[in-house]
Amino acid sequence: MFKHDSIATIKESKLVELLLTDPYWPSRIVNFAGMPENCENFGCVSLKDVPLNGAKRAESDIDILSCPKLRPDLATAIQVKRIKVDANALNTGQPNKINDLKKGIKQSNLLADLGFHQVYFYVFIVVDSRERNVDKFAFEGSTMKIKSLLEREIGMAATALRSTAGLFTFEFTQSMDDVPLTTGAFGAHLKRRAQQRAQSDELSAWVSKTLANLVPIHLSGSAPTSPKSGLSEGLPR
Repeated sequence: MFKHDSIATIKESKLVELLLTDPYWPSRIVNFAGMPENCENFGCVSLKDVPLNGAKRAESDIDILSCPKLRPDLATAIQVKRIKVDANALNTGQPNKINDLKKGIKQSNLLADLGFHQVYFYVFIVVDSRERNVDKFAFEGSTMKIKSLLEREIGMAATALRSTAGLFTFEFTQSMDDVPLTTGAFGAHLKRRAQQRAQSDELSAWVSKTLANLVPIHLSGSAPTSPKSGLSEGLPR
């Protein structure tokens, strides 16, 4: 029915990669007030051999690890969970992957317990509203029913988030048949800013050693693919 793939079918790790390699998006995802300047970003960083700092175990990975090249002590660890709102979800009022919020909170709490300089939990809400907007020039995305549901579920889940961790929600809407993350709408809301903490020398040494063996996610160098719409952003200035 449509020429382009649905934003709701993009895997979580691929979505992170697309956002961080596009010239337009990083300033809205990881380069905002309170984040260290001149950071390099790394995706899917394994927690193997990380100093546990009292945590029982660390078996997952960090979705985005961001820090200045020469300042491993200023590492920001970001856990991402994606909620999908496709055509079926718009009809039923039930988004997909909403149950992953609890898992994301648990993983973010682990990162906070490990003692990273900053920890954020990101909720990526991806909306494919093309079917509802077919043959229209429109930017309408999710329904108020779904927006209210997600606001309530995210708020309830966040009550279990460590007080030092930050919470950020992003909504990416593919409202017309174009490449995902281009034509559509975007909203970002900082629910809670992360507290900056002094990172232990042991953890900083682990960050330095781990990132030395990884390749950062670089910008593609292509022309920015900014959404052809107005933006609704709750970003700190």
